[in-house]
Amino acid sequence: MHPLMQSDLSSLTDSQLEDKVKELTKKYFTALQISPTVSGQVLMLLEEYKNEQDSRQSKHYQSLKNDGKDFDDLINIG
Repeated sequence: MHPLMQSDLSSLTDSQLEDKVKELTKKYFTALQISPTVSGQVLMLLEEYKNEQDSRQSKHYQSLKNDGKDFDDLINIG
């Protein structure tokens, strides 16, 4: 965990998390032009937020699958 990161990302809503990823992405590309060291730090933060997004999406997909709402019946090949 990066020392400058908010301690608990699970307290953020999905939209807040998405906004933070967009903000950090902009900062990352700006930092690339200024300093590779700074861009590396921003990239570490960005990866943490993206990992949280991926984790949430995976949990959501698993909950859909566990509810019997998988995607097998969307295409009828009969």
